Amino acid sequence: MARMGRFRLVLLSVLLVAGIGTRVAAQYPTADTLTQFKIAAFRRAADSLMALDPAKAVAAAVRDGDRHLWGIQGYTLVVPGVHSDDYHKYKRRLGFRAMPNTSDGILGPDHAYYIAAAARYAREYNRILLCRLRLRSQ
Repeated sequence: MARMGRFRLVLLSVLLVAGIGTRVAAQYPTADTLTQFKIAAFRRAADSLMALDPAKAVAAAVRDGDRHLWGIQGYTLVVPGVHSDDYHKYKRRLGFRAMPNTSDGILGPDHAYYIAAAARYAREYNRILLCRLRLRSQ
């Protein structure tokens, strides 16, 4: 009888802890929840990026002494508008930065849409910057 009482007490304790653990875990976002939130934000970020004027961004960057070129991160960094023969020259001379949240690990259609928008923006920004600095890529 005492053994059965002890078993019930242990079982009740396990169930209580499991129930509390489930409630506590539900209060915090999971990796899947955060990924879904990030995926939903890609479409908004792409639309915001397409609304930017690269010419104004270049003018402000040059005024502030910032002359880097934008790249798209994938397996390697691709710098839209820069010919592969000029890659190392411009990397040394100007520097590159990867557009945020670009990757060859595409999380879904909205992420692909964002990466395409980032590539278009980077190509135009880089073209304008190179013209302004009187540099040309082959």
